[in-house]
Amino acid sequence: GNSGALVKAGSTFAGWNTAANGSGTSQAAASTFAMPGANVTLYAQWTLIPTYSVTYSGNGSTGGTVPVDAATYANGATVTVTGNSGALVKTGYTFAGWNTAADGSGTARAAASNFAMGSAAVTLYAQWTVTPTVPGAPTNVVAIAGAGKVSVSFTAPANSATSAIASYTVTCTASGKPTRTATGTASPVVVRGMLGGVSYSCSVVANNSGGSGVAASALPVTPTRGNNIVPVLQLLLF
Repeated sequence: GNSGALVKAGSTFAGWNTAANGSGTSQAAASTFAMPGANVTLYAQWTLIPTYSVTYSGNGSTGGTVPVDAATYANGATVTVTGNSGALVKTGYTFAGWNTAADGSGTARAAASNFAMGSAAVTLYAQWTVTPTVPGAPTNVVAIAGAGKVSVSFTAPANSATSAIASYTVTCTASGKPTRTATGTASPVVVRGMLGGVSYSCSVVANNSGGSGVAASALPVTPTRGNNIVPVLQLLLF
């Protein structure tokens, strides 16, 4: 047999043969044959170990270049996943790693993660998530003054962008006075703690996962007096 533990890179030992190219008579380990009237040389035979490639796909990318892995891997060999080294981009999307299926239904592979090569070539597809854009400005804004408060009603933006609106924020400012804000998930939003008789400028903005959108044009409004929520300091003299 292979008693001397012969090895050949990329190949496995496959027995002996009377011809170097394997065209002669094969002689398996522990087999016997009749010695002819001349010296016999038996040549080790080698079978190539199959290797497989890893290919990266931009999967709809609009710019950049896909990484190239020039190596090949035998079954069971460790593969280290490449990151987005070629700065792949896709308009309106953010790169989100790799997957063995283009639609993301396969196995996710993060950059710098490892996996064992199987018995077939692997293609890793870039994955993309929609980049949230902020909403437009609310419309039909109306501010109704109350006692120490303002109720701001509005119509949701026609364009809610790529992410649903999560909330609305109303901001009321007055020169030299504290700014008052309130947040709600729908119209109207009531801002409290305002000073009666003070002229405020109130605007509303829609918020989503992409951030705050464009504020609607500010409206002037003056809360009436009464029920103002303001700090009161009482001095007790003894």
